[in-house]
Amino acid sequence: MPETLCEKYGFDHAGRLRRLALLRLDPGEAALGERLHETVIAPNADALVDTFYDFLLDQPEARPFLSRPERITSLKRTQKAYLLSLGRDFASEAYFEDRLRIGQAHAVIGLPLALYLAAYTWFQDRIMETICATAPEPERNALVSFLLRITALDMTLAAETYHLEQVRDLEQSLTSMELERAALAEQVERDSLTGVHSRQAALARLEELLGRLAAGGPPFCVILVDIDRFKAINDTHGHLVGDAALRQAAARIEGAVRSVDLVGRYGGEEFLLLLPGLDAAHAAAVGERVRRGVAAQPLHLPEVTLSLTVSLGVAQAVAGDTVESLVARADEALYRAKRSGRNRVECA
Repeated sequence: MPETLCEKYGFDHAGRLRRLALLRLDPGEAALGERLHETVIAPNADALVDTFYDFLLDQPEARPFLSRPERITSLKRTQKAYLLSLGRDFASEAYFEDRLRIGQAHAVIGLPLALYLAAYTWFQDRIMETICATAPEPERNALVSFLLRITALDMTLAAETYHLEQVRDLEQSLTSMELERAALAEQVERDSLTGVHSRQAALARLEELLGRLAAGGPPFCVILVDIDRFKAINDTHGHLVGDAALRQAAARIEGAVRSVDLVGRYGGEEFLLLLPGLDAAHAAAVGERVRRGVAAQPLHLPEVTLSLTVSLGVAQAVAGDTVESLVARADEALYRAKRSGRNRVECA
């Protein structure tokens, strides 16, 4: 069974009794609710509802919610049903549930809470006038006191769910905005084709590592990785095959490095690897593992099988390095690997 509003907002039997006690409503006063119904509400329900809607139609804030005659007719029926239940069996779960639902409905349609409270207070005054005009004099004070307390119960329950529904909507909006923000951040963070980090993200991380090194932090290395003869793959087999080769190379590179390492697409068929905590010798060993991982298996596509290899240039960061100077040394080492026959690792 779906969760009731009483369950959702903590109005079990004990919770209802606490709320009644707060408003000085005693379940033993149920007879007053019946007496209010018999002597005041039931004989005057239609007149009270008609007077109430005459008042609402004079309020500019209320008119947008009362623009169609059939809508007013429906609302009058609902208002009359509400009025006939006012104060009757007020300690029951059904009574609380109905009042909680009123606040929820007003929040859903966007009725201003101030308008609801002002209109309800006006309605309360008309019922009080009716008590004074129609109820036997010995009962008037008791009925007026009961009316003030029971309408306070109804208003607080409706206002509570109104507020909580608005909070829930706000939380949902914030969650949606956070998901959108995270999605946008992911688009900036990740290369859309290969799924590895973007050039922007890799260079930002590189700046961070250089800053730590300048402050006495641990060594680190970068590796530039270039797919060998990639232009020939595109020229011979087309860009769709070239894209598949890029994705496969990226996956194999990521599979060969440590979890703390960063793989970014530097541009075209080039990848930039950031290896924190490693000197050149250990970084070269990682580069060799990457080289073997890429070349280990051919790339099988529906119409072609390709052998992929990469050339790699390793450079260790030193004091005074900038992003440009460090990447330039890695690029020189990569160029040397290309000139020396490709499919190899060279250190700056």
